[in-house]
Amino acid sequence: EAVIWAQIASNTRSVPPDNFMQSVVANGLALSADGSLIVADTSRGAIWEIGVNSDGSAGEPAMMLQSPLLEGVDGIALDSKGRLWAAVNERNALVVVNDGQADEVHKNDNAGPLEFPAAIAFIGEVGYVPNYDRPRGENLAEDGTSSAGIGSSIARFGLLVSPTIGIGTTSYIAAACPSR
Repeated sequence: EAVIWAQIASNTRSVPPDNFMQSVVANGLALSADGSLIVADTSRGAIWEIGVNSDGSAGEPAMMLQSPLLEGVDGIALDSKGRLWAAVNERNALVVVNDGQADEVHKNDNAGPLEFPAAIAFIGEVGYVPNYDRPRGENLAEDGTSSAGIGSSIARFGLLVSPTIGIGTTSYIAAACPSR
């Protein structure tokens, strides 16, 4: 039987250019190394943490970070180094949340490889992101109603050392991987 375990207060914001009313709060989920539940808040562009009490009940939700870089955040996952990655669908972007800050590591227009990215998963040092090409936010075509993009797909990226983006003590950037 399913029951309400935790709740984050509702929120709604208008998404330009079509003023879609975004009201999705609790969206992507990940489990931290300490056993807390991490929650993506699509509407606020925020990441929350909910501790799990010894009896299995939820602790009080605490906002870890809110950032314009996270507006439209959907799927989240932790990489092998414990960094939290976010697929930000309304912005066609990948963002890393580390030490209380958001760093954009990849963003593109409707030509891909990201197009309304919905989730993220890692196998070793390679990430996979499904795209569902929804016409909203930065994915609208010039006609304002359709998507001008690549269509449904799965993007693949590797973690490469780069001096341009500092994440923690080592610098990483998402980069396209060749096909296997």
